[in-house]
Amino acid sequence: MRSFLFAVSLLPLDAVAQFPIGSTTITFIDATRGGRLIPCEVYYPAVTAGANADVATGSFPVLSFGHGFAMGVGAYANLWQDYVPEGYIMVLPTTEAGLLPPPSHGDFGLDLAFAIGGMQAEGNDPGSLFFEHVSLPAAVMGHSMGGGASLLAAAGSPLVTTVVNYAPAETNPSSIAAASNVNIPVLVIAGSEDCVTPPASNQVPMYNAVPSGCKAYVELTGGGHCNFANSNFNCSFGEFTCGGAGSLGRPAQQALAQQHTLLWLDRFLKDDVQAGADFEALLVAGQGITSGSEFTDCPTVPVQVEPKLLLDGPYDELTDLMADNLRMQGLLPTSEPNTAAGLVHVGSGAGETLDPGLLSVTGPDALVDWVFLELRDAATGTQVLATA
Repeated sequence: MRSFLFAVSLLPLDAVAQFPIGSTTITFIDATRGGRLIPCEVYYPAVTAGANADVATGSFPVLSFGHGFAMGVGAYANLWQDYVPEGYIMVLPTTEAGLLPPPSHGDFGLDLAFAIGGMQAEGNDPGSLFFEHVSLPAAVMGHSMGGGASLLAAAGSPLVTTVVNYAPAETNPSSIAAASNVNIPVLVIAGSEDCVTPPASNQVPMYNAVPSGCKAYVELTGGGHCNFANSNFNCSFGEFTCGGAGSLGRPAQQALAQQHTLLWLDRFLKDDVQAGADFEALLVAGQGITSGSEFTDCPTVPVQVEPKLLLDGPYDELTDLMADNLRMQGLLPTSEPNTAAGLVHVGSGAGETLDPGLLSVTGPDALVDWVFLELRDAATGTQVLATA
């Protein structure tokens, strides 16, 4: 019997490049709300850093991010400076940012969802800077008011793949109630010393209301409300009046929150299995956090296998073909020949059977041998795929 050498490529592959950050401004128009204008600041992986720079080669998931109450989107530079170089397009709607009139939480949630669809439309528009650079997976995210609005967005939009929010606040309409309709992966990150949106009355009820079997709650020990973002007067003033910024401090709080976030995004927007394992390991280690999680029904990760088969057998120099002696001599089995432990087809049915018509093929397409290919779960040994 011939011997075989397999080279197997498992996709997706981790991207190791750190991208420069490009920026632009896009205003989307929601015709279903009377032509509502949704101006957005957009930060994206670019060929070179700068305004309206060419988008880097590849397609990238969208992160639609909602700002906090009376906070400009510039307060979240720490986030786009961390996430965009890793291969994400970050879109920040600037709507509902004023003190008066009071912001409409419902409209803000719709804006966050609409921005995702708007960016995906840009990816399909040959005249857009983002043509063929926007992938379908998308996250809706937010801080404080924007965090609550992210749940409003996810509850009403099929375009959202996952939710990540920081110190999400209860909204009107209720984000706690909306959470009960969010059946996708959800990550809620809170600060244990948040006096603006205390976890017990905001983040914990939201997390508990989410019916998804794929969710996590991460509470940063000593974390406050405003330190998820950079310094902002309005946020800091409100926090000062209720007890202060928390003992953890801004650099440590941002580092912890963004470490957990990137792993989560890589797992659910890029199908990075190792990122998921690393995220769970962080929860188990518990350094600087308390957490809860449920991972009973997370989306599966598609695996593309590209086997390369090198046959080491007789070669006919006259015909420039592999010899088909096994077939000619009737030695090529017509049903699965593997019976050794670890090679048996344990799936449904009796195993793979060779199509008799293949035995009559001659010339360059003649069958010279066949091979059994099996994939098993490395952790459990369970057969995932068996074919020949």
